[in-house]
Amino acid sequence: MPRILMTYTEIAETFGGDAATARQEAIAMGLRRYKGSDGISYVQLPDMMAQRYLQELASVSIDRQVSALRETASLMRNIETPPARRAA
Repeated sequence: MPRILMTYTEIAETFGGDAATARQEAIAMGLRRYKGSDGISYVQLPDMMAQRYLQELASVSIDRQVSALRETASLMRNIETPPARRAA
């Protein structure tokens, strides 16, 4: 499983709740926490959460791709046929 680090805010946005609750839960679960060179704290997701995050990410990506294809198809259906060329 890949090593995934997230901020408390990213965890809250992904799994629900708020950043303060995400921090409290990370501490309670004994998750590894790191201070980045940017001064922001990061939490290493355990395998179970990392797998869920990757599944969510793949699902969103596929949904976006399908949506983009449908939008393109809709636009293509609405394109008017160019006027006929005049004979030379």
